[in-house]
Amino acid sequence: MSEKNQPRLKIEFPVQDKAKAAWIGAGYTYEDGPPASLTFRRVRKQTNFRDKIDLRKGPCNRKVRTMIRKKAKDWNQNGKLVEYLVYTEDWDAKDWLGNDISTTAEHQGESKTPLMKDVYSIDPKTGAEIKNTISGGSRLIYDIPVPSKETERKKLVDDIINKKYANVTNITEKDEVLYYFDWSGSEKRSTFRDNSFNYENFIKMSFDQAWEYSNTKREGTNWALPPQVK
Repeated sequence: MSEKNQPRLKIEFPVQDKAKAAWIGAGYTYEDGPPASLTFRRVRKQTNFRDKIDLRKGPCNRKVRTMIRKKAKDWNQNGKLVEYLVYTEDWDAKDWLGNDISTTAEHQGESKTPLMKDVYSIDPKTGAEIKNTISGGSRLIYDIPVPSKETERKKLVDDIINKKYANVTNITEKDEVLYYFDWSGSEKRSTFRDNSFNYENFIKMSFDQAWEYSNTKREGTNWALPPQVK
C-alpha cells in the first residue's frame, strides 16, 4: 500500500479539554481576555499540534523536560497546604508535508479554573431578592499530590517518566530531566526555586530535607550536588 493510501493514525495527546470546559461553563469565550483566554489559547495550540501530526512522515516523540515538587493550597481541605507535583513535556513530530512541528513546555498537573460568586440585589418593583452568579476571578488548581512515602513517590515519578500514549514514542531519559523544588507557595515564604537535584534525591528527599539542603547550599557551605539520601 502506498503512503498516500495508508490510513492516518491518530495519536493520544493530553489536551486540556477539562480546563477549557470549566471556562465555557462559566460563560467565557475565546474572545474574552485573560485569564480565560490563556486557557483557550493553550488548548487551541495543543489541538493544532495534535491535528497536524502525520505518523506516515515520522514518529511523534514525547519527552519530560522538568518535574517540580511544590506546595499549594487545597481548597477542598479549607486551604490546607499540600505538596503537589507539576511537570512539563516537549513533543515533536512531522506534518503531512514532512515538516518538523513541535510544542514545548506543556504543563501537566495544574490548570487555571474560574471562580464564581453569587451577588444579590433587590427588585425595585417587587422588593424580591435577586441572585446572580458572576465571575470572581480565577485560581490555579493542582491535581497530582505527592505521596509522603518514598516508595509511592518513586512509583509516581516513574509512571510519569515512562508514561505511554497511543502511537507516541517516549524518548524521556530520567537523568536528563530537570528536577526542581519550588518553595514559592509553601510556608517557607520564599520565591527561590532550586533545580540542582537529581532523580534519586527528587524521590528520596522530603520537602523539608530539600529545603534544608538548598539553604545550606545558598549560604556557600556546600555547592556540590546533594548527597544520596539514605
